[in-house]
Order: sequence, then C-alpha cells, then structure tokens
Amino acid sequence: MRQDAGIEGLLSTVYLQLGETCRQLGDLEKARSPAEEGLRMAEKNNERPYEGMARLSLERILGQLETPDIRKAEEFILQGIRLADELKMKPYCARAHFYLGELYVRAGQKEKVLERLTKAEAIFLEMGMEYWLGEVRRISPGL
Repeated sequence: MRQDAGIEGLLSTVYLQLGETCRQLGDLEKARSPAEEGLRMAEKNNERPYEGMARLSLERILGQLETPDIRKAEEFILQGIRLADELKMKPYCARAHFYLGELYVRAGQKEKVLERLTKAEAIFLEMGMEYWLGEVRRISPGL
C-alpha cells in the first residue's frame, strides 16, 4: 500500500522484518528475496541505518544456507560493520562482530572466530548487553 501511494520511506523495514521472520522460521530461500529488497529500498531511500540492518540480515541468511556463500556473507557483514561504525551504532556493530564470528564457526576459521567474538564481547560488556554475552559464551565457551 505504501508503495502504491508513492510513500517508500521506511518501506525497507517491512521487507527486512519479513525476511527475518522467514529466516527465523527456517525458510532461508524465502527469506533472501525480501532481505535483498529491503537492502535495495534502504539504499534507494538513503536509509543508512536500515541499510546496515539489511546487510546483517543478508549475512545471516547467506551464511545459514545449506551450501553457504561464505565469501558473500562475509562481504555483507564487513560492509555492515563499517556502516555501523560510521553511524556510531554500537549495539549493531557488536552484533555484526558476533554474526561474523558465527559465520566463521560454520566456515571452520577458528582464528577469525576468536578475533570477532572478542570484539563483540568487549562491546557487549561495555554496554551491559547480558543476553548477547551469553550468546558469545554459548558458541565459544573458552572465551
């Protein structure tokens, strides 16, 4: 309806929520299209924070596919980290480091896992993000 009315502002969030819902339900193929559309809309409308969120979402989708596209997922998340840093969105930056750590776990890149989870943990500690500290420890008990 928003698109039909010519109101595209924040429409990216609708696509992002749909993609994330599909991802959480385990339908990664269905999740990819709305996440990509959310990124496209965010870029088109210069919605930089939502562009960063879309990149995080796409990383998680691509990294969790049956045959994950590690290179593309890593590219999305690194772009998301740069954007989150630029916009001073610390919680999203910390989550991005965590998601990249998760990706590296799946890729078997142990050195990179430790680097990213250490960065995420430091920010989570600083900001008192207890839930996410537990998530870091869940996937890397030795940290």
